[in-house]
Amino acid sequence: MKSKAITYYEVGTARSDRGSGWELVNDERLQADGGGISPVTAWPDGKYVLPRGPWRVPQYLEPPHFVFNRSLARGPRDFDMRDGFLLISSKMKTVLEELAPGDCDFRRCVTKFRNGEDAPELWIGSITKAYPEAVDLERSNVTVSRFGQYLFPSLQPPKVTFKPEIVRQSHVFRLVESWLMIFCDEQFRSRCKADNITGISFSKITH
Repeated sequence: MKSKAITYYEVGTARSDRGSGWELVNDERLQADGGGISPVTAWPDGKYVLPRGPWRVPQYLEPPHFVFNRSLARGPRDFDMRDGFLLISSKMKTVLEELAPGDCDFRRCVTKFRNGEDAPELWIGSITKAYPEAVDLERSNVTVSRFGQYLFPSLQPPKVTFKPEIVRQSHVFRLVESWLMIFCDEQFRSRCKADNITGISFSKITH
């Protein structure tokens, strides 16, 4: 019997006119070259050579220090994205640890309000499960650039069919050829909805 098709979504941040409210105040001190939160070398073993890719969370020289500015947002949200990484609450971290065990990496941050009081717990996280050649290009409106990157349509909704033999076991993952994007299945989306995860959005990409 043919298995039921899985619905997939692109994961993003919910729109906010005021941003996340988090300000990183020690970005120049996190790495020896002042590279901020992203790894200095995106593909240390060669472009698209796994397992080390630009989604790796570096070993920082000191914990990332975020200050929450109440004038920029109503309050800390459970989910945000910055430079391909996640800024998440402990509640969101629990969801990822339960649905994607071993497929994520986390670094705890120092958090304060502008008045010096302690702010809610915050983690820099990353989805480290990344699949190469996981899109069925014949059944998707995705093209490949001359540099090997996936190009998604900008003037129409994306229609993406993943190769089930590659991604079926994952609830949340990346694509090597479009590593900044994060994708998930219905089970992950439903769990986030059930746990009232704030700041996250889902755009259906399978039809």
